[in-house]
Amino acid sequence: MSQAAITGLHGPGDPRFAGATPPPSRWQALVKRRQALVKRRQATVKRRQATVKRRQATVKRRQATVKRRQCNGQTQAGNGQTQAGNGQTQAGNGQTQAGNGQTQAGNGQTQAGVWCASALEVSVGKVPFMEAMNGSTVLLPCTYSSCIGIKNLYFNWQYNDNGTLMKLCEAVIPVEGVEPRVQVYHERIEFVGSSKHNNISILLFNVTFEDEGEYTCFARNPKEKHRNHSAIFTLFVVDELKVVDNTVTTIIVSVVGGVIGLIIIVMVTKTVVLLILKKSAEKNKECLVSSGQDNTDNGLNAAKADNKATPKA
Repeated sequence: MSQAAITGLHGPGDPRFAGATPPPSRWQALVKRRQALVKRRQATVKRRQATVKRRQATVKRRQATVKRRQCNGQTQAGNGQTQAGNGQTQAGNGQTQAGNGQTQAGNGQTQAGVWCASALEVSVGKVPFMEAMNGSTVLLPCTYSSCIGIKNLYFNWQYNDNGTLMKLCEAVIPVEGVEPRVQVYHERIEFVGSSKHNNISILLFNVTFEDEGEYTCFARNPKEKHRNHSAIFTLFVVDELKVVDNTVTTIIVSVVGGVIGLIIIVMVTKTVVLLILKKSAEKNKECLVSSGQDNTDNGLNAAKADNKATPKA
């Protein structure tokens, strides 16, 4: 077997190149083509890797969307009611019923509305304002909730003093159920919340007209990449609380109650009369049946007597 057959055509053993150097241009072209092929394959691999990363990112976004929807389903954002503490907050000498627009003095409860923001929800109640009497003690309600849990939740209360935010208190809740160490910066402020009830409300003692304005409850949960959440509660200070005239309401309730009572009396009377008539009809029916039986018996006896009296032919 010849050397050309062993090494192949166009190789160093080719007789045509015996004693001569092979043309470098053809070998270089072959090497370049192979290098280009390798580069194309590497580019294809990179494109596939990029496609895989995009798909993974899409899956993560979808999972995040599902979590947000679950959170929005668990938190009642529009029509929900958030009750501070155990559902009723007592604030010194003042009672505020914000839902009906009635404010009364006494030992009272404050109900107010809900602000929802993604996983963490900060709320000052259903109605974000309250009227308080000068010199009384009021509760500034604020609660929070999170469907993904909390860790090192930071919160504070701030008062808007003509555009300048004055910090009243602040603290960090390490984990759920652990009470925070609250730093209070105002002499008439007391923290009365509890992390066990997701409550970060405060009391304001000896209210004055200078305390009127907006109070901001601020919270930040590191689990949400330090997104900020806040709710504003407005306080109005008055000399005396308005007395609500319930005369019209009392009249309406009395009239409606009287009409309902009259309807009930008529229905009961009707039922009793129908029952009496029914019993009377049953008695009359029994009497007619018994008299009919007596007449039948008398007729049979008379017929037998006639038959016995007839003489045989």
